[in-house]
Amino acid sequence: MEPIPPLVFRTDRLELRLLVDSDAEGMYDIRSREETMKHRKVPDTDISDTREWIRAFSTSNLKIGYAY
Repeated sequence: MEPIPPLVFRTDRLELRLLVDSDAEGMYDIRSREETMKHRKVPDTDISDTREWIRAFSTSNLKIGYAY
């Protein structure tokens, strides 16, 4: 089965797309907050944690063709 190409959904106020490494700084701002991560896991302590999460998240989404 061929992988499904990533889709981008856009409206006037929102864009949904796969995460890329250049998103790491903004995602780190979110994922490093204890309040944000209290139901998931410990907050990211370094931006390299966030970059690794983006790589793993994006790789798994490309394999299955969608994100959750």
